[in-house]
Amino acid sequence: MAEIRRINCLNQPYLRGKNCYKVTGPLTIQDVNDINRSTNKIILIMDNTKGQDSEIIERISSKNVQISVVGGLDYFNKEKFNEGHYIERTMYSPRELARIIRYFEKIERNIKPSWTPLEKSMYVYKMLTKDLHYKYDNESEYENNKDIVRSLSGLLYKRLVCSGFALVFKEAMDRIGVPCVYQNLQHHHSWNIIKVEGEYRAIELTWECSSKKNNECTFDFFNQNPNFYGNRSHNISSEKEEIRYNIVPYTKAKIEQHRKRIESPLYETYPGNKMSLNTNRDVQYIEISNEEPTIREFLVVLDDKIAIVYLPQRYDPKMSLTKANIMYAATNNFCIGNITFPPNFSQSNHYQRYDGTTFVIRGNGKRFTTSTNEIMYEYHYYEYRTNGDVRRATIVSENRLDLEDNPTRKQLIANRLLSQERMKRKMNHYNGYVGYIGQDSVMYCNQDFEQKDLNIPTRK
Repeated sequence: MAEIRRINCLNQPYLRGKNCYKVTGPLTIQDVNDINRSTNKIILIMDNTKGQDSEIIERISSKNVQISVVGGLDYFNKEKFNEGHYIERTMYSPRELARIIRYFEKIERNIKPSWTPLEKSMYVYKMLTKDLHYKYDNESEYENNKDIVRSLSGLLYKRLVCSGFALVFKEAMDRIGVPCVYQNLQHHHSWNIIKVEGEYRAIELTWECSSKKNNECTFDFFNQNPNFYGNRSHNISSEKEEIRYNIVPYTKAKIEQHRKRIESPLYETYPGNKMSLNTNRDVQYIEISNEEPTIREFLVVLDDKIAIVYLPQRYDPKMSLTKANIMYAATNNFCIGNITFPPNFSQSNHYQRYDGTTFVIRGNGKRFTTSTNEIMYEYHYYEYRTNGDVRRATIVSENRLDLEDNPTRKQLIANRLLSQERMKRKMNHYNGYVGYIGQDSVMYCNQDFEQKDLNIPTRK
């Protein structure tokens, strides 16, 4: 349950005399039931929506409830925001806030858990740029008498101005755990500062969205200005409540390096009947790139099953990848020819389900530590599709799925942990986190990892 405690708002004239409650932690169904029983008009105040579930927020049916998401307009700690028109921008009905959270959740589902904070920030920045637009003078600023372009509500109409863009980006960063500051040159301009890789980075989502062409994100305004505070729009020398951070800009090469990683799709498809799969007399195959100079890896399709087969570098695949050779290799660690694997080489592991479908797990060498200090492993998952395609996904688990050799546990992994139905759900809603099989052969999910790293508190 969340902690919900009554607070005194005497120092906030707009809130004086109102029933204000500070909410800490994700609301639960029990919390919502208690809130709905209240007959008084109340204001629930949250620092941000991290961990809040749109489906639970939407269950607040009482018309007596408003929710204030403080975000960048910290009216408790910044005197300049302690005015009615600023506090009003933070106010939402439960239904409206549920729609806003649902917008963020849609973006977050495609954030891969192994991405760095920089890559997560870049992905959110890119998706917001593609979806949101600058509000120009001939367009309305208000909906239902609310200043939507300067609040999170602008997400629902896809029109904002600088203060709205900066509030949205801060909220998005707060939700995924990237330290972020909302900065404001009062009555002029707003922007964000994030802290990643130990340094402060300046983010101008407003300028990216107002200058884009064909809804494409260039990242030109993602921390690439070496003289950020030298621009008159960022001159905060007169702002007593703002800090001038030491901004360390990125090079275009650095941005491009991480851009390629975030633009890789959830699924990559190798069409079975096109030239991306080479056609042998017996099998179809495609070479998989790896950094080992003496070993070549090939994804092969044989009798509607897939496997990864290894050849010495000197072998000709057209001569070696025959049906007979692959059938023999299946009993010899899928090696054709004499191969010695280096100590750190990550081999594949082949699985077959009860329904006859097959898939391959291939370690991609990436391992990371979660915010709660668990070790996670990232894998490439290959499956053969009934239309002849081979599809690859990136998944995450605590298990060493590439090394598992216990027949009973392999069956559990194939038919339960990585069943076709569960894989579809995990890719669509959990960013590829599949959970794990414990030593007691029971299937688990790490709830702390889901809440703190994936920001998915209750989805099953």
